[in-house]
Amino acid sequence: MICPPFSPKRSRWGWKSPCAGCAEHNATAEAPVRFAGIDIPAAGGSLLPALTPVAAYLRQVDPEMLPVIQEAMRIAGSFAGASAAAAAPAWTRLAAAEQDALSALLMRVLIRFRAVAPLYLSRGDQHSYDVALRRVEAACHADYGFRAMASLYAGSGLTADTSARDVYMAGSVRWHLEHFGPGTRIVLAAHNAHIQKTPVSFNGQLTGLPMGQHLHDAMGDDYVALALTSVTGHTADMRPDENARFGFAVDATALRPPSRAASRPPSPRPGWG
Repeated sequence: MICPPFSPKRSRWGWKSPCAGCAEHNATAEAPVRFAGIDIPAAGGSLLPALTPVAAYLRQVDPEMLPVIQEAMRIAGSFAGASAAAAAPAWTRLAAAEQDALSALLMRVLIRFRAVAPLYLSRGDQHSYDVALRRVEAACHADYGFRAMASLYAGSGLTADTSARDVYMAGSVRWHLEHFGPGTRIVLAAHNAHIQKTPVSFNGQLTGLPMGQHLHDAMGDDYVALALTSVTGHTADMRPDENARFGFAVDATALRPPSRAASRPPSPRPGWG
């Protein structure tokens, strides 16, 4: 889809200028710039943005499955938030039976999608099926992430178990490349921790395998990561805050002197510090 129009929300998240550039380019370009998402729904905050359109799709191709997806939506709606930071604490307060039921329901939907694909395609088209399946996969990966994060904070997490979101995002990039056709190139905007090509560790513990590592493994040198950093001034530092809209507060935090382990010296160009 074409880069979306402005909105107060997109402006707050820094999308106003990039979208303005897209709109100006697309006004005269033979090959317009498209804008597409790659993340799990609401960055892990809610399964509903994925499950609601899936329910609409199933109403058309498999109405017998509506009670299953609707029960999954009921549980998902009980802890939905604006981000993973807001939803994760609410998920931990669900009864274990509800947590397990949600995972089982989502897996049932996913397996049925794959098992009866010819039936679905006979009642609809290929593109609608592909998009709906991708949304089910998004919900499953997000659900896995809730459990992985809860275990991590409880001190019982499995090695690299927070990788579900990143492997889904890497899969989304490849999905778009496949569906947009040969010659497609993607400019991918994401946090340094997502685009890096090496594993993520905290306090000496392997925490996750990032999107960039998955993409580099699959695409080799066709995947190029460009990280942004700074060596002076202040940076935005997030801290958990259940009372904040997104489940975290953002503080302006003074940067410490750069580590000697930095791979490259800072750029001397003005405005790049």
